[in-house]
Parts: sequence; structure tokens; C-alpha cells
Amino acid sequence: MNMPITYIWFFLASLFASHVSAQSATYIELAGRAKRCIEAYEGLDPHMDDLQPASEYADFLPEINRIFESTEENWVTRNDSIELFDLMYFFQTQIVELVDSITAHPEFDLVQAQADWGEGLGMAISPDQKLVAFSLDEKTGGTYQSRIAWVYFTGWDRVQSAQSEAFQVDGYHSIDTIQSGGEVYYVMEYYTRGCSYCFLEGVELWTEDHGQFERIFDVEVNSRSWDETLRYDAQTNTITVNYNTDDLTEYCLCADDEEVELKEAYPFPVPMYRCECLYIWNGSMFELSEGSSTFIEVE
Repeated sequence: MNMPITYIWFFLASLFASHVSAQSATYIELAGRAKRCIEAYEGLDPHMDDLQPASEYADFLPEINRIFESTEENWVTRNDSIELFDLMYFFQTQIVELVDSITAHPEFDLVQAQADWGEGLGMAISPDQKLVAFSLDEKTGGTYQSRIAWVYFTGWDRVQSAQSEAFQVDGYHSIDTIQSGGEVYYVMEYYTRGCSYCFLEGVELWTEDHGQFERIFDVEVNSRSWDETLRYDAQTNTITVNYNTDDLTEYCLCADDEEVELKEAYPFPVPMYRCECLYIWNGSMFELSEGSSTFIEVE
């Protein structure tokens, strides 16, 4: 059984880049193919039988054979069946490649693509529609909700394709813009569930200059709590952070904790402090405006 490996593609492309689109496929064919792949992938579940009937994926078999004949992957078919995780890997690869070709096509329509792909492909779109963060459920079957994620930018007139480890490996669920001093800033929010009681939330601030992205601010909380710990308000351009410290984040991000004896209880250490922070926009950066750390009495 071949388990897919989490990875991130960072594709920077231009609406003028017709020469990187598929050589033999029209835009309609590309878009239709991507939609069928996404729909087929949505129907797969990591808890299904290990072997899936090949007849249900007859439309995709030529590409399946072509891809795995040209790699060292052990593509297993027996009794007219395909291994489930090989099938998932195939659709993951196809979706990323097709979306890359479609976004680089001169006929690309972002609004129509979002309607066609539905919820099967996550799309966080900036208000200026220049920055799009794609994400695809990796369907690993565990509590860790890993995603394949990549970012696409259309804000300049030349093509470049690169990989970047700076962006969140599991993608983003929201992108906002702040226009200030003649500059455009991108506020990117993310959320990842890493285990049954592991919740990571964060906000990042990015700038872009001729295709070069730089992260100039970030704040994140890794918590055992099911409650929301961090929120960005696009109306006021503020970030509020509220959480109880635990073994994942043992200190307050924006205030000093008192020196107290750590008390533990099964299964995790009892929260010791209530941390509250407020970050405000100063015209070019988020800065800490208020911060407090309150000791929590443990009975």
C-alpha cells in the first residue's frame, strides 16, 4: 500500500501564460477533466476496501497506466482491482497538475472554476483575486487532517514556478488584503487539527514584490481546546488571541506568566493561565496593543 506524502507546491503564474497550458487540450476539456477528477476523488474514503474495482475508473485508466509506467511506483492491479491508496495518489497528482494548467490558461475564469470545483477543492481567494490558496484533503484516515496545499498568484506579467516551505504545509482557509501606504498586504489564516486534542490556529501577514513573497508577521496558538483561540477581524484589522495555557503552549504569547507550581491532572496538565492578546494594525504591521496573563486557580 503506497501512502501519499504530504508536500506543498507553490505555483506563481500569469494570465498571459498560454504557453504553459496543456498542448493538446482545450480549456473546456481541461476544466471538465479537473471537475471529473475532483468528483471521483471526493468519492474515495481511506476506510474503504483496500482494493477498488478498476471498472469504476475506466475513464482514467489510460492516464493511470501512463503515469505509473514512467515512475518507479509499484502500481498494483489484480483481479481487475486497484489499490485504494494508489488510486488516491493518482487523483491527487492529476488534480494538482490539471489545476496548474488551468490557472495558467488565458481563458481561466476564477469565479467559474470555484463554482465548478465546489467543496472538493479548497480555495481561499484574496479580495483582489490575485492570490489563491488551494488545498486538497489528503485522506490519510488519521486524526491529523493533513492537506495538499499550493498557492497561485496572478499579480504580475511573467511566469515563474517555484516551491516554498514558507507557506503553511496544510494550506489556508481565508485570505484578506490590507491596502496601506500604496502597498498591498495579504492576511492569511490557517487551521489544522493535528490529533484528537491538538488544534493549531494562526494568522500570517505577507508582502509581495514582483513575485517575491515575504512573511513579515505571524502569530499562532497550538492548543488542546476545542474553542476558538485566535481571530482576525477584517473590519477593524485586529487580531485577538484568547486561550488557556496547556502542555502544547505552556506560556502566554503576549505577557509574562507568574512563577507558580505546575499542577498536573490526567490526561493533560491543567490550564494554569488565561492568556489574552490584542494586535492592532499600525499602517504597515500588526503590533501588540494589549496583553494579559491571568493565573487560574486549580481546585
